[in-house]
Amino acid sequence: MESLQHHVVSHKEFERQVQSHEPEIGQVKNLFNNIPQKTPKEQAKLDKVLDQWDRIWTFSSYYVERLKTVEITLTGLEEVTTVVTEFEMKLAAYDSMPSDMDNLRKAHDDLMTLEAEIESKQVIYRDYIHRL
Repeated sequence: MESLQHHVVSHKEFERQVQSHEPEIGQVKNLFNNIPQKTPKEQAKLDKVLDQWDRIWTFSSYYVERLKTVEITLTGLEEVTTVVTEFEMKLAAYDSMPSDMDNLRKAHDDLMTLEAEIESKQVIYRDYIHRL
């Protein structure tokens, strides 16, 4: 998550730097509009610059969406890992089964309760898979 935060901060800085050039792009548009007789070649050059500018912002938007997807994935993975670890620890407590019938029934009931808990946590797994 720390690395992800670094990428988010870096990208925000990148967008801030790119945004600082917006007035220059506006100035180029205004200067071009003030040219009395524009040639098709000049128009093509302006169009190329403006298309490139739009592409920068489009790719930036795609990158932000990917960062969000990575964040959702990492958060979901942490949630699922926590749940699985909890169940592993509970199951590890049943390393050996008791030999007397009363304690064996109690262990069986406890394991059935654990199974019910696992089934109730299936929502977390399904939600995680759905978000991917």
